[in-house]
Amino acid sequence: MKIIEAGVSAPEGLADITEQVREYIREVRLKDGFVYIQIPERTCAVTITINDDFNIDKDFLNKINRFLPKYNGMQFTGWTTSNVKASLVGMSEQVMVESGELILGLHQSIYMVEFNGPSTDLSLPHGHHTGRGRRTQTSAGAGGPVRCRPGKGTGRKRGTGSDHR
Repeated sequence: MKIIEAGVSAPEGLADITEQVREYIREVRLKDGFVYIQIPERTCAVTITINDDFNIDKDFLNKINRFLPKYNGMQFTGWTTSNVKASLVGMSEQVMVESGELILGLHQSIYMVEFNGPSTDLSLPHGHHTGRGRRTQTSAGAGGPVRCRPGKGTGRKRGTGSDHR
């Protein structure tokens, strides 16, 4: 298992973690199988979505916030709103790997989504499976699910504030 460090500098935002997952695949020399990504934080999620739209973070979060607003008029909807958002988006992903490459669409990336930031220190654990009936362990002890949790914000940060890159 390996931990990916990511975070966002806005109250809500996305961090692209695709390159860190690719690094993991190279490190463990995974040829064919699956990589698992899990976020054990109650207000964070992981998703696969498009990466060719500069406003994806804003559009993605606007759609979710329309469905589950933090405020209903002037009334605060409660601290559990961010937990429900994370639960609906999902706290884990499984991505296929073939010939050492992630199987993603041409314009897709893997994102960590924060609903109660800023969080400049999220860690995302992840692991892999070869599809041969058992988890693969490397000499460093990797294997099993990848998990995300607060860490040191080294993912590409994207937020809904003025910090867009």
